Amino acid sequence: YEAMILPNTGRQIIYDQTEIVKAVQNLNGFIESRIETIISKLSEEEAIRKLRRLYEKLDNALKPIQKVTSCKQGCNHCCHLPILCTELENKLIKDYMSVNFSPDQLSEFKDKIHQNKDTFSQLVHINGKFTDENYKLYATGNIPCAFLDNNNSCMIYEVRPFICRKYLVFNEP
Repeated sequence: YEAMILPNTGRQIIYDQTEIVKAVQNLNGFIESRIETIISKLSEEEAIRKLRRLYEKLDNALKPIQKVTSCKQGCNHCCHLPILCTELENKLIKDYMSVNFSPDQLSEFKDKIHQNKDTFSQLVHINGKFTDENYKLYATGNIPCAFLDNNNSCMIYEVRPFICRKYLVFNEP
């Protein structure tokens, strides 16, 4: 159970996160199984089209929940956590960037991404796996996502990976 103060009324409510967590886990399982069984049979173009459709379905499913989260544009706490994405998500991001950013911006992103990757690699070498300990070290390192702009907004918001779409906070940010 979590307690949350509603911003508009100042009232405190207590809610059970069990159903939300279960729904997200079920959605994750569905997505992973669909990707595993379908991806080898699809062209890259068709796979990206289906990925965009899954993003749309997830965004629609989360709309009612977003009304009660403290996640708002400019809050970037989760943008300092390690973000892992699939090869297909990576391809979608690359395609989006090649259309929407200049060569200088792309070079800047590449440098930031390599810095984050180097930090990530050093943490994984602690014991060869990315464990809770590695995760905590990365998170406390205050390493911002390479795609955050100066206003703490996501520059690839339209094509952000699933993991970014699923981060939701129900208590004070």
